[in-house]
Amino acid sequence: MKVAIGILSSLVLMGLVACGPQQEVNPAVNFMELRKQEPLSESYNLNYQYTDSGYVRMRLLAGRAREYLDSEGQRTEYIQADSSVRIEFYEADGTLRSKLTSQTARLYEGKGLADARGNVVVVNREGDRLETEQLFWFRQRKQLATGGFVKITTATEIIFGDSLVARDDFATYKIYKLRGTIRLKEG
Repeated sequence: MKVAIGILSSLVLMGLVACGPQQEVNPAVNFMELRKQEPLSESYNLNYQYTDSGYVRMRLLAGRAREYLDSEGQRTEYIQADSSVRIEFYEADGTLRSKLTSQTARLYEGKGLADARGNVVVVNREGDRLETEQLFWFRQRKQLATGGFVKITTATEIIFGDSLVARDDFATYKIYKLRGTIRLKEG
């Protein structure tokens, strides 16, 4: 009798569970949603190079990088780099024009855009130094830009401002909303 009651209660319980609201699960949809949220790949000690006409024009180095797909899950939308990010810009002859370091960077290859954040520092061949918290690189225009606070240190002065547009070699730049300049002693 106890066995029959146990079997009967098990059947009733299974019937209640089976009668509950049913959801159809489409594995393809769930997989695509997962792919949008999770990186496609993760790599360590990244050395990513952008070339043009057979010459290295830009190199991204990072301790760790994750690749994310676009909303359709078809192409890489961006590479998220962190842990000792360094971006180097080169002339056609292979000489280093400038280098950028930051805590993190996102490289949008399809858009020709990089977004560096956190303790961003750019140093050019002459040793001029730009410091800011966020900086964008536009590949087609060969340009750096930020809307945030900037500090530029050269051999003769320190300049403070609230936004900047510069060539990516940091040889020329324009500061907007200039806050002040400190002349350094020559010595």
